[in-house]
Amino acid sequence: GEGVPEDAAEAVKWYRKAAEQGNVRAQHSLGTMYSNGQGVAEDDTEAVKWYRKAAERGYPNTQYFLGLIYANGKGVPEEAERTINWYRKAAEQGNAEVQYFLGLMYANGNGVWRNEPEAAKWFRKAAERGDAEAQYCLGGMYIHGEGVREDVAEGVKWYSIAAEQGYPNAQVAQIKLCGSYAEGEGDDLASSLQAQRDNAIELLAVDLDRAEQLLREFDDAFGRLDLLLFLHAFRSSDPERDQEIVRLKQHLDQKALYCNQKDFVLETIGPPKSYDGSDESLISTLRLASLSNRTGAYYIPCAILVRRPKLLEATESYFGSTLDIFLPYSGCSSNQVGSVKEYPAILVEEYLEATHLADGNFIANYVGTMRYGRSREVQFLKQLAMLSPNQLPPAPSNEALPYGTWSYLSLSNRHSFFEIANAYKRAHEALTDYWIMTGRSGEEAESISRKALYAIPFGAECGEAPP
Repeated sequence: GEGVPEDAAEAVKWYRKAAEQGNVRAQHSLGTMYSNGQGVAEDDTEAVKWYRKAAERGYPNTQYFLGLIYANGKGVPEEAERTINWYRKAAEQGNAEVQYFLGLMYANGNGVWRNEPEAAKWFRKAAERGDAEAQYCLGGMYIHGEGVREDVAEGVKWYSIAAEQGYPNAQVAQIKLCGSYAEGEGDDLASSLQAQRDNAIELLAVDLDRAEQLLREFDDAFGRLDLLLFLHAFRSSDPERDQEIVRLKQHLDQKALYCNQKDFVLETIGPPKSYDGSDESLISTLRLASLSNRTGAYYIPCAILVRRPKLLEATESYFGSTLDIFLPYSGCSSNQVGSVKEYPAILVEEYLEATHLADGNFIANYVGTMRYGRSREVQFLKQLAMLSPNQLPPAPSNEALPYGTWSYLSLSNRHSFFEIANAYKRAHEALTDYWIMTGRSGEEAESISRKALYAIPFGAECGEAPP
């Protein structure tokens, strides 16, 4: 698939030779190649076959992967019992990541009866092996007395250990729990951490190596997602880079499934796709990660969207309800770090504000949760107009201005139309200049601008009928 190194087929050949001779690492690698469609056609059944061979011989990484496969029903029937079985085998061999996931499963009752003492047991095992997320979870269990005897000092200890590894949630929680700190200092630290992330994102435009160095300092879910997208967008495909992306993606997908109502997520968004080098294989991961975060939705860094605009699909309305609020947002919006320079966003907003004279401020006055879906759709179209305007629907072929037919219904409408028309002309001129500046021809720039200003507002392209 897209992004797969040219020598992947050759790697499959050698992995197969070694796997057939009983080499467990080769069996695991061959299963991964089939699972991700690298060097061979994607084949979940064949992937399970090779994973099972290595897992039955006690290879812990494969036991974990086989647990993931049974958890997601990928190539096999979804079976919680087998998921737990393979996770437990890997966890008992000291795989900290699997120990952490077992803790999550028992803490949230995903695939097993909820069992807080069992959750604490596995969080402790992972925490003692250095897993920052498990350290944070174990700290919280001690703070709240969940599955263990309440012990604030022990909780703060584990928060501190996680914080020392750079886990942002633990750093904030640690400060908020300590009475010796000034009130609100935890919020100050949260702001400081956000400033650090903003700095890394700004560097994406000028210093990729330094940006990567900073992104690797974050160990929370959004930090991992930033790093995954950075590698996907800015680093050339090679086995090491691809394997790191797969590892990050699997961690995020599993955590998201355990933090949400798994059945609902699988029924609506569907199971996460295997990474194949394409933007499309990351869309469900972006949605899941944003939905599962309890502190706010995820903003996709603007520099990544400029380079990979197809990722915008993750920001589109999906549920058509209040759930859309928790989907990812574009980091290219005007109030975010790394906005697209020189793009006339303010004039476009002024035009959209003027169109409310015609649509009656439809979204704000709409009663019901569907307005959130429509609002999300408008935001998506605005970002599409900025980053990938060729995907917008064509504007009407005639030279009429938006809402021209509507303007003849009354004198009041006609007066409002002149205000809309003036705002349209200002935005159209600025957009045309912008697209010419980026290298488009004058005719193409004019066409793109017209498409954008017709596509975004509600009812602008209603043809012969009023909106």
